[in-house]
Amino acid sequence: MVIGRLRKSFRVRALSIKELLFFVMLFFVVASNSFAQTPGLIFDPATNPGDSVLDPNLDGYVSDTDTGFVTNDEIESEIPYTSLVFPADEINNDLCLGPPCGFTDFVQQAVGLEDACQQYLDADDNWLFRMRFSGAANNSKSYSILIDTDQKFGLSGPNADTNYLTGNPGFEIELLLATNFGVYIYDVDGTTTPVLKKSYPGQTNYQRSVALTTNCDDPDYFYDFFVPFSDLTTYFSITPSTPVRIVILSNMAAHTPSIGKFNTVSDVGGTTCSFNFDIIIDDYTPTCDTCPPGLDRTTCPYITSPIMEGATSVSGTSTEPNGTVIKIFKNGVVIGRDTITGGVWSLTGISPALIAGNIIEASATAPGKGESIRNCNAVTVADVCTASLDGSKFTVNAKGVCGSAGAGIPGATFLFMITRII
Repeated sequence: MVIGRLRKSFRVRALSIKELLFFVMLFFVVASNSFAQTPGLIFDPATNPGDSVLDPNLDGYVSDTDTGFVTNDEIESEIPYTSLVFPADEINNDLCLGPPCGFTDFVQQAVGLEDACQQYLDADDNWLFRMRFSGAANNSKSYSILIDTDQKFGLSGPNADTNYLTGNPGFEIELLLATNFGVYIYDVDGTTTPVLKKSYPGQTNYQRSVALTTNCDDPDYFYDFFVPFSDLTTYFSITPSTPVRIVILSNMAAHTPSIGKFNTVSDVGGTTCSFNFDIIIDDYTPTCDTCPPGLDRTTCPYITSPIMEGATSVSGTSTEPNGTVIKIFKNGVVIGRDTITGGVWSLTGISPALIAGNIIEASATAPGKGESIRNCNAVTVADVCTASLDGSKFTVNAKGVCGSAGAGIPGATFLFMITRII
Protein backbone atom coordinates (compact mmCIF):
# COMPACT_ATOMS: atom_id res chain seq x y z
CA MET A 1 0.00 0.00 0.00
CA VAL A 2 2.75 2.43 0.98
CA ILE A 3 4.84 1.44 -2.05
CA GLY A 4 1.86 1.96 -4.32
CA ARG A 5 1.26 5.44 -2.91
CA LEU A 6 4.93 6.29 -3.35
CA ARG A 7 4.86 5.22 -6.99
CA LYS A 8 1.74 7.27 -7.59
CA SER A 9 3.37 10.25 -5.90
CA PHE A 10 6.46 9.99 -8.07
CA ARG A 11 4.33 9.69 -11.20
CA VAL A 12 2.46 12.87 -10.29
CA ARG A 13 5.72 14.70 -9.49
CA ALA A 14 7.29 13.62 -12.80
CA LEU A 15 4.27 14.92 -14.68
CA SER A 16 4.46 18.27 -12.92
CA ILE A 17 8.12 18.70 -13.90
CA LYS A 18 7.31 17.95 -17.53
CA GLU A 19 4.50 20.47 -17.45
CA LEU A 20 6.78 23.04 -15.88
CA LEU A 21 9.49 22.45 -18.50
CA PHE A 22 6.91 22.63 -21.25
CA PHE A 23 5.61 26.01 -20.09
CA VAL A 24 9.14 27.35 -19.63
CA MET A 25 10.09 26.26 -23.15
CA LEU A 26 6.86 27.67 -24.55
CA PHE A 27 7.60 31.01 -22.87
CA PHE A 28 11.05 31.21 -24.43
CA VAL A 29 9.79 30.21 -27.87
CA VAL A 30 7.03 32.83 -27.77
CA ALA A 31 9.39 35.45 -26.38
CA SER A 32 12.06 34.58 -28.93
CA ASN A 33 9.62 34.84 -31.81
CA SER A 34 8.28 38.10 -30.46
CA PHE A 35 11.73 39.65 -30.12
CA ALA A 36 12.91 38.24 -33.47
CA GLN A 37 10.18 40.15 -35.27
CA THR A 38 10.98 43.53 -33.72
CA PRO A 39 12.28 45.67 -36.62
CA GLY A 40 15.76 46.92 -35.78
CA LEU A 41 16.61 44.27 -33.18
CA ILE A 42 20.04 42.64 -33.43
CA PHE A 43 19.22 38.96 -32.90
CA ASP A 44 22.71 37.68 -33.77
CA PRO A 45 25.22 40.26 -32.44
CA ALA A 46 28.89 40.62 -33.28
CA THR A 47 31.40 39.83 -30.56
CA ASN A 48 33.80 42.30 -28.98
CA PRO A 49 35.42 44.48 -30.33
CA GLY A 50 33.38 44.47 -33.54
CA ASP A 51 30.08 44.90 -31.72
CA SER A 52 30.81 48.59 -31.12
CA VAL A 53 31.60 49.10 -34.82
CA LEU A 54 28.31 47.63 -36.06
CA ASP A 55 26.23 48.85 -33.08
CA PRO A 56 28.00 52.04 -31.89
CA ASN A 57 25.75 52.71 -28.91
CA LEU A 58 25.62 49.01 -27.95
CA ASP A 59 21.88 49.11 -27.29
CA GLY A 60 21.20 45.92 -29.26
CA TYR A 61 19.41 47.70 -32.10
CA VAL A 62 20.53 48.86 -35.55
CA SER A 63 17.78 51.49 -35.49
CA ASP A 64 18.58 54.97 -34.21
CA THR A 65 16.57 54.25 -31.06
CA ASP A 66 15.82 51.10 -29.09
CA THR A 67 12.16 51.35 -30.09
CA GLY A 68 13.05 49.97 -33.51
CA PHE A 69 12.25 51.02 -37.06
CA VAL A 70 8.94 52.72 -37.76
CA THR A 71 8.72 54.08 -41.32
CA ASN A 72 12.05 53.70 -43.16
CA ASP A 73 14.85 51.40 -42.04
CA GLU A 74 17.51 53.21 -44.05
CA ILE A 75 16.71 56.73 -42.88
CA GLU A 76 16.10 55.55 -39.30
CA SER A 77 19.31 53.52 -39.11
CA GLU A 78 21.76 54.20 -36.28
CA ILE A 79 24.53 54.12 -38.91
CA PRO A 80 23.93 56.43 -41.93
CA TYR A 81 24.45 53.87 -44.68
CA THR A 82 24.14 54.88 -48.35
CA SER A 83 22.80 52.57 -51.03
CA LEU A 84 24.76 51.02 -53.85
CA VAL A 85 23.24 51.50 -57.30
CA PHE A 86 21.97 48.63 -59.45
CA PRO A 87 20.77 48.39 -63.08
CA ALA A 88 17.25 47.48 -62.02
CA ASP A 89 15.03 46.84 -59.03
CA GLU A 90 16.09 43.82 -57.00
CA ILE A 91 13.08 41.53 -57.30
CA ASN A 92 12.15 38.58 -55.11
CA ASN A 93 12.89 35.02 -56.14
CA ASP A 94 15.31 35.74 -59.00
CA LEU A 95 17.74 33.08 -57.88
CA CYS A 96 20.20 30.83 -59.64
CA LEU A 97 20.14 28.37 -56.72
CA GLY A 98 18.57 28.14 -53.29
CA PRO A 99 15.14 28.54 -51.67
CA PRO A 100 13.05 31.48 -52.90
CA CYS A 101 12.39 34.33 -50.48
CA GLY A 102 15.11 33.01 -48.21
CA PHE A 103 18.46 33.81 -46.64
CA THR A 104 20.29 34.26 -49.96
CA ASP A 105 17.56 36.20 -51.80
CA PHE A 106 18.48 39.91 -52.04
CA VAL A 107 15.50 42.27 -51.68
CA GLN A 108 14.99 46.04 -51.39
CA GLN A 109 12.70 48.41 -49.52
CA ALA A 110 10.32 49.09 -52.39
CA VAL A 111 10.21 49.68 -56.12
CA GLY A 112 12.73 52.39 -56.98
CA LEU A 113 14.54 52.16 -53.63
CA GLU A 114 17.61 50.22 -54.68
CA ASP A 115 19.02 49.39 -51.25
CA ALA A 116 19.64 45.64 -51.41
CA CYS A 117 23.16 46.58 -50.35
CA GLN A 118 24.39 49.66 -48.49
CA GLN A 119 27.82 50.88 -47.41
CA TYR A 120 29.39 53.27 -44.91
CA LEU A 121 32.89 54.38 -43.89
CA ASP A 122 33.05 55.23 -40.19
CA ALA A 123 35.35 57.66 -38.38
CA ASP A 124 37.89 54.88 -37.77
CA ASP A 125 38.01 54.00 -41.48
CA ASN A 126 36.08 50.77 -41.08
CA TRP A 127 34.25 49.93 -44.32
CA LEU A 128 30.79 48.64 -43.41
CA PHE A 129 28.31 46.81 -45.64
CA ARG A 130 24.65 46.00 -45.07
CA MET A 131 22.86 43.37 -47.17
CA ARG A 132 19.07 43.00 -47.12
CA PHE A 133 17.68 39.48 -47.48
CA SER A 134 14.19 38.06 -47.57
CA GLY A 135 15.01 35.56 -44.84
CA ALA A 136 17.54 34.50 -42.22
CA ALA A 137 18.85 31.12 -41.16
CA ASN A 138 21.72 29.67 -39.20
CA ASN A 139 23.04 27.86 -42.26
CA SER A 140 26.66 28.46 -43.20
CA LYS A 141 26.58 30.39 -46.49
CA SER A 142 28.78 32.92 -48.31
CA TYR A 143 28.09 36.53 -49.24
CA SER A 144 30.49 38.42 -51.52
CA ILE A 145 31.38 41.99 -52.39
CA LEU A 146 33.28 41.91 -55.71
CA ILE A 147 35.28 45.10 -56.33
CA ASP A 148 36.74 46.63 -59.51
CA THR A 149 39.44 49.13 -58.57
CA ASP A 150 41.09 50.06 -61.90
CA GLN A 151 38.06 51.04 -64.05
CA LYS A 152 39.02 48.28 -66.49
CA PHE A 153 36.49 45.53 -67.09
CA GLY A 154 35.40 42.98 -69.65
CA LEU A 155 36.95 41.39 -72.71
CA SER A 156 36.47 44.14 -75.29
CA GLY A 157 35.88 47.85 -75.68
CA PRO A 158 38.01 50.89 -74.84
CA ASN A 159 38.14 49.95 -71.14
CA ALA A 160 38.75 46.21 -71.43
CA ASP A 161 40.71 44.58 -68.62
CA THR A 162 43.98 42.99 -69.73
CA ASN A 163 43.54 40.52 -66.86
CA TYR A 164 40.15 39.34 -68.15
CA LEU A 165 39.36 35.68 -67.52
CA THR A 166 36.23 33.66 -68.23
CA GLY A 167 35.61 33.26 -64.50
CA ASN A 168 36.76 36.78 -63.57
CA PRO A 169 36.01 39.56 -66.04
CA GLY A 170 37.92 42.25 -64.14
CA PHE A 171 37.53 42.17 -60.36
CA GLU A 172 40.56 42.83 -58.17
CA ILE A 173 39.19 42.28 -54.64
CA GLU A 174 36.60 40.01 -53.05
CA LEU A 175 35.29 40.69 -49.55
CA LEU A 176 33.59 37.60 -48.15
CA LEU A 177 31.14 37.18 -45.28
CA ALA A 178 31.09 33.47 -44.46
CA THR A 179 28.45 32.98 -41.78
CA ASN A 180 29.62 30.82 -38.86
CA PHE A 181 33.21 31.26 -40.04
CA GLY A 182 34.09 34.96 -40.29
CA VAL A 183 34.97 37.76 -42.73
CA TYR A 184 37.75 37.50 -45.31
CA ILE A 185 39.68 39.61 -47.82
CA TYR A 186 40.82 37.93 -51.06
CA ASP A 187 43.06 39.08 -53.89
CA VAL A 188 41.36 37.98 -57.13
CA ASP A 189 43.18 40.18 -59.66
CA GLY A 190 43.74 38.17 -62.85
CA THR A 191 42.84 34.85 -61.26
CA THR A 192 39.97 32.47 -60.62
CA THR A 193 41.76 31.06 -57.59
CA PRO A 194 41.31 33.71 -54.85
CA VAL A 195 44.34 34.37 -52.65
CA LEU A 196 43.51 34.98 -48.98
CA LYS A 197 45.11 38.18 -47.69
CA LYS A 198 43.38 38.73 -44.36
CA SER A 199 40.82 36.99 -42.16
CA TYR A 200 38.68 38.02 -39.19
CA PRO A 201 37.54 34.64 -37.82
CA GLY A 202 34.53 34.08 -35.61
CA GLN A 203 31.84 36.73 -35.28
CA THR A 204 33.90 39.81 -34.47
CA ASN A 205 33.09 41.46 -37.82
CA TYR A 206 29.47 40.60 -38.59
CA GLN A 207 25.98 40.66 -37.12
CA ARG A 208 22.38 40.02 -38.16
CA SER A 209 19.28 42.05 -37.41
CA VAL A 210 15.63 42.46 -38.35
CA ALA A 211 14.71 44.87 -41.16
CA LEU A 212 11.46 46.81 -41.31
CA THR A 213 10.45 45.50 -44.73
CA THR A 214 8.39 42.38 -45.32
CA ASN A 215 9.04 41.14 -48.82
CA CYS A 216 7.38 37.76 -49.47
CA ASP A 217 4.92 38.70 -46.67
CA ASP A 218 7.33 37.94 -43.86
CA PRO A 219 10.19 39.82 -42.16
CA ASP A 220 13.37 40.71 -44.06
CA TYR A 221 16.78 40.71 -42.41
CA PHE A 222 20.05 42.65 -42.47
CA TYR A 223 23.42 40.94 -42.67
CA ASP A 224 26.02 43.55 -41.66
CA PHE A 225 29.80 43.16 -41.78
CA PHE A 226 32.95 45.28 -42.02
CA VAL A 227 36.66 45.31 -42.83
CA PRO A 228 39.23 47.90 -41.74
CA PHE A 229 40.10 49.98 -44.80
CA SER A 230 43.71 50.12 -43.67
CA ASP A 231 44.01 46.43 -44.54
CA LEU A 232 42.80 47.13 -48.09
CA THR A 233 45.38 49.91 -48.35
CA THR A 234 48.08 47.53 -47.16
CA TYR A 235 47.28 44.76 -49.61
CA PHE A 236 45.90 46.66 -52.61
CA SER A 237 47.22 50.24 -52.29
CA ILE A 238 43.72 51.73 -52.46
CA THR A 239 42.40 54.46 -50.17
CA PRO A 240 38.90 55.63 -49.21
CA SER A 241 39.14 58.14 -52.11
CA THR A 242 39.83 55.44 -54.74
CA PRO A 243 36.83 55.15 -57.11
CA VAL A 244 35.51 51.59 -57.23
CA ARG A 245 32.67 49.64 -58.79
CA ILE A 246 30.92 46.84 -56.91
CA VAL A 247 28.86 43.71 -57.61
CA ILE A 248 27.21 41.74 -54.80
CA LEU A 249 26.57 37.99 -54.75
CA SER A 250 25.18 35.40 -52.38
CA ASN A 251 26.48 31.86 -52.58
CA MET A 252 24.98 28.56 -51.44
CA ALA A 253 28.43 27.18 -50.64
CA ALA A 254 29.83 27.57 -47.13
CA HIS A 255 32.99 29.58 -46.53
CA THR A 256 33.65 29.93 -50.27
CA PRO A 257 34.68 32.95 -52.39
CA SER A 258 32.39 33.50 -55.38
CA ILE A 259 35.23 34.08 -57.85
CA GLY A 260 35.91 30.61 -59.21
CA LYS A 261 32.63 29.28 -57.77
CA PHE A 262 29.93 30.85 -59.93
CA ASN A 263 28.28 27.44 -60.21
CA THR A 264 27.10 27.74 -56.60
CA VAL A 265 26.01 31.41 -56.72
CA SER A 266 22.47 31.93 -55.46
CA ASP A 267 21.60 35.58 -56.22
CA VAL A 268 23.33 38.28 -58.28
CA GLY A 269 22.33 41.62 -56.77
CA GLY A 270 20.57 44.02 -59.10
CA THR A 271 19.80 41.62 -61.92
CA THR A 272 18.25 38.25 -62.63
CA CYS A 273 20.37 35.11 -62.58
CA SER A 274 22.99 36.27 -65.06
CA PHE A 275 26.75 36.59 -64.94
CA ASN A 276 26.93 39.46 -67.43
CA PHE A 277 28.65 41.63 -64.86
CA ASP A 278 29.43 44.27 -67.51
CA ILE A 279 25.79 45.37 -67.32
CA ILE A 280 26.04 46.00 -63.59
CA ILE A 281 29.53 47.54 -63.66
CA ASP A 282 28.78 49.90 -66.56
CA ASP A 283 25.39 50.93 -65.20
CA TYR A 284 26.61 53.33 -62.55
CA THR A 285 29.40 55.79 -61.98
CA PRO A 286 32.36 54.68 -59.87
CA THR A 287 32.15 55.87 -56.29
CA CYS A 288 34.34 55.85 -53.21
CA ASP A 289 33.89 56.05 -49.47
CA THR A 290 34.64 59.77 -49.41
CA CYS A 291 32.70 60.50 -52.63
CA PRO A 292 29.02 61.20 -53.21
CA PRO A 293 27.02 57.99 -53.81
CA GLY A 294 27.29 56.49 -57.29
CA LEU A 295 24.50 57.31 -59.73
CA ASP A 296 22.98 55.61 -62.74
CA ARG A 297 25.37 56.31 -65.59
CA THR A 298 24.32 58.50 -68.56
CA THR A 299 24.45 56.96 -72.02
CA CYS A 300 27.63 57.85 -73.88
CA PRO A 301 27.16 60.53 -76.60
CA TYR A 302 28.13 60.09 -80.24
CA ILE A 303 30.73 62.30 -81.98
CA THR A 304 30.24 63.10 -85.66
CA SER A 305 33.27 62.06 -87.69
CA PRO A 306 35.55 62.49 -89.49
CA ILE A 307 37.13 65.53 -87.82
CA MET A 308 39.79 67.02 -90.06
CA GLU A 309 42.91 68.98 -89.14
CA GLY A 310 42.21 72.69 -88.80
CA ALA A 311 38.66 72.15 -87.52
CA THR A 312 37.42 74.66 -84.93
CA SER A 313 34.18 72.87 -84.12
CA VAL A 314 32.94 69.41 -83.25
CA SER A 315 29.39 68.12 -82.96
CA GLY A 316 27.42 65.00 -82.23
CA THR A 317 24.21 63.43 -81.03
CA SER A 318 22.78 61.88 -77.89
CA THR A 319 19.77 59.82 -76.90
CA GLU A 320 19.51 61.63 -73.57
CA PRO A 321 16.92 64.41 -72.94
CA ASN A 322 17.27 68.13 -73.47
CA GLY A 323 19.43 69.76 -70.84
CA THR A 324 21.95 66.95 -70.73
CA VAL A 325 25.42 68.46 -70.34
CA ILE A 326 28.08 67.45 -72.85
CA LYS A 327 31.77 67.84 -72.00
CA ILE A 328 34.23 67.77 -74.90
CA PHE A 329 37.81 66.61 -74.32
CA LYS A 330 40.98 67.05 -76.38
CA ASN A 331 43.71 64.61 -75.41
CA GLY A 332 42.00 64.04 -72.07
CA VAL A 333 41.53 67.73 -71.18
CA VAL A 334 38.13 69.48 -71.21
CA ILE A 335 38.00 72.16 -73.95
CA GLY A 336 34.32 73.08 -73.76
CA ARG A 337 30.73 72.21 -72.93
CA ASP A 338 27.31 72.24 -74.55
CA THR A 339 23.82 71.02 -73.69
CA ILE A 340 21.59 68.69 -75.66
CA THR A 341 18.80 70.29 -77.67
CA GLY A 342 16.69 68.03 -79.80
CA GLY A 343 19.20 65.21 -79.57
CA VAL A 344 22.20 67.17 -80.91
CA TRP A 345 25.11 69.12 -79.46
CA SER A 346 27.92 71.26 -80.86
CA LEU A 347 31.05 73.07 -79.71
CA THR A 348 32.34 75.94 -81.86
CA GLY A 349 35.19 78.42 -81.65
CA ILE A 350 37.81 75.88 -80.63
CA SER A 351 41.16 77.64 -80.34
CA PRO A 352 43.78 76.74 -81.28
CA ALA A 353 42.38 74.78 -84.19
CA LEU A 354 42.60 71.01 -83.98
CA ILE A 355 45.62 69.27 -85.45
CA ALA A 356 46.07 65.77 -86.80
CA GLY A 357 46.42 63.18 -84.08
CA ASN A 358 44.35 65.03 -81.47
CA ILE A 359 42.02 62.63 -79.65
CA ILE A 360 38.50 64.04 -79.27
CA GLU A 361 36.18 62.50 -76.69
CA ALA A 362 32.83 63.53 -75.18
CA SER A 363 30.92 62.65 -72.02
CA ALA A 364 27.30 63.29 -71.09
CA THR A 365 25.62 64.00 -67.76
CA ALA A 366 21.83 63.80 -67.86
CA PRO A 367 19.67 65.35 -65.12
CA GLY A 368 19.68 63.10 -62.07
CA LYS A 369 22.32 60.77 -63.49
CA GLY A 370 26.06 60.34 -63.27
CA GLU A 371 28.58 61.19 -65.99
CA SER A 372 28.95 58.76 -68.88
CA ILE A 373 32.13 57.07 -70.00
CA ARG A 374 33.98 59.57 -72.19
CA ASN A 375 36.07 57.31 -74.43
CA CYS A 376 33.38 55.07 -75.89
CA ASN A 377 33.23 57.06 -79.18
CA ALA A 378 36.66 58.67 -79.37
CA VAL A 379 37.65 60.25 -82.72
CA THR A 380 41.20 60.94 -83.91
CA VAL A 381 41.63 64.16 -85.89
CA ALA A 382 42.74 63.26 -89.42
CA ASP A 383 45.14 64.89 -91.87
CA VAL A 384 43.58 67.05 -94.58
CA CYS A 385 44.08 65.58 -98.06
CA THR A 386 46.64 67.76 -99.88
CA ALA A 387 45.58 66.72 -103.38
CA SER A 388 42.99 64.63 -105.13
CA LEU A 389 44.20 61.58 -106.95
CA ASP A 390 43.25 60.73 -110.50
CA GLY A 391 40.81 57.90 -110.01
CA SER A 392 41.32 56.72 -113.57
CA LYS A 393 44.85 55.62 -112.64
CA PHE A 394 43.71 53.30 -109.82
CA THR A 395 41.77 50.07 -109.77
CA VAL A 396 40.23 48.13 -106.92
CA ASN A 397 39.86 44.38 -107.14
CA ALA A 398 40.12 41.24 -105.05
CA LYS A 399 43.89 41.74 -104.83
CA GLY A 400 43.55 45.20 -103.29
CA VAL A 401 44.18 48.73 -104.60
CA CYS A 402 46.46 49.05 -107.61
CA GLY A 403 47.83 52.22 -109.24
CA SER A 404 49.80 53.11 -112.34
CA ALA A 405 53.43 54.14 -111.93
CA GLY A 406 53.69 57.80 -110.94
CA ALA A 407 50.06 58.02 -109.86
CA GLY A 408 50.89 58.48 -106.18
CA ILE A 409 52.16 61.56 -104.32
CA PRO A 410 55.42 61.04 -102.39
CA GLY A 411 54.91 61.18 -98.61
CA ALA A 412 51.14 61.32 -98.82
CA THR A 413 48.80 59.20 -96.70
CA PHE A 414 46.48 57.22 -98.96
CA LEU A 415 42.85 57.55 -97.83
CA PHE A 416 40.09 55.97 -99.86
CA MET A 417 36.48 54.94 -99.46
CA ILE A 418 34.65 52.19 -101.27
CA THR A 419 30.95 52.62 -101.77
CA ARG A 420 28.94 49.51 -102.50
CA ILE A 421 25.57 50.01 -104.13
CA ILE A 422 23.08 47.21 -103.69
